[in-house]
Amino acid sequence: MSKNDDQQVGSVESVQSEGGHKIKAPSGRGWRFIMTLFIVLLFVTLGFGFWQGYHLSLRVDEQGQRLKIVQPALDRARERLAQTDAQLEAQASAQAQFLQSLKEQTRKIDGLNQRASQQGLTWQLAEIQTQLRMAALAINAFQDVGLALEFLRAAKKAAGDLDYSALVLVAAAINKDIAALAVIPEINRTELYLTMDQLRLTLDGLAVRQPPAQMGRTEAEPIVLTGSTFERLGRLLQSLLDRFSHLVDFRRGQPGPGPIPTPAEETVLRQNIALSLTTAQIALLRREQVVFERSLDRVSALLDHYYDSGAEPVISAQSVIKALKTTPLGIDLPSVDHSLAALEAARLTLGERP
Repeated sequence: MSKNDDQQVGSVESVQSEGGHKIKAPSGRGWRFIMTLFIVLLFVTLGFGFWQGYHLSLRVDEQGQRLKIVQPALDRARERLAQTDAQLEAQASAQAQFLQSLKEQTRKIDGLNQRASQQGLTWQLAEIQTQLRMAALAINAFQDVGLALEFLRAAKKAAGDLDYSALVLVAAAINKDIAALAVIPEINRTELYLTMDQLRLTLDGLAVRQPPAQMGRTEAEPIVLTGSTFERLGRLLQSLLDRFSHLVDFRRGQPGPGPIPTPAEETVLRQNIALSLTTAQIALLRREQVVFERSLDRVSALLDHYYDSGAEPVISAQSVIKALKTTPLGIDLPSVDHSLAALEAARLTLGERP
């Protein structure tokens, strides 16, 4: 047996197991090697741990130094934070007080708005009532359909601008009155009055009818008695007719022309025409149909009696007078009492609102 075999035999021992198998176990030198290796590893681990602990302590010291440097700043930050918290609490308290006062002011403003709204509604209802009364005045006092319609449309617009269900009946009543007035022919009394003023100025400058010698009649030609007996007789009759035709008025059923007025009578004639037209104007304003027509008839009769009825200005004046006589003055106009009653009912209804 060699030396290596002896070392192997000395380092490994065979152990008989219960099952009859042999298990190799380390010898004493192997155990020493393992323990030495374990101790070395243990010291290495402890050294590494001490080294890490040392470095960790250095870091802790460094962090401690840094913390000592930063600590005053942190303290100041804590103080500022505490001050900020106190300020925030004060601001929160002030904000709560402000919100409370704002709520109180809001309640007061709501009350004022409610009162102002009620007063505004009162003023708007008063405006509608005034417009309806002005429409009634235009109908009853002036019989001016156009003016009454303007006031009614304004009242309708004012009622439509208010968002209240109680005013729906008011708008309906106003619409009914507008429809009733719209079918009535509108009479512009101002225009008629000015027309008669213009007619008076025209007739004041119009010359009266002139005598036959002053009407531009030419001298009659001498009668020529030549030709046959019937021809001479026809020319004689025509000459006589031409000479005396201006002396006879052939109109039937109409009064003949009056005498030629003297200058003094012409002044009185013009004053009578002006007075008759003034009377017609007053009757127009007072809506007196009979007086209006009689005054115009008198002016027409004076024109026929003392003016040249074939002259163009006289024909034009007569046509104007005829048109004026066809104007109805005494038209029965509807009232706006239904609209006023509907407005009064709406005011009572709205007065019960809180």
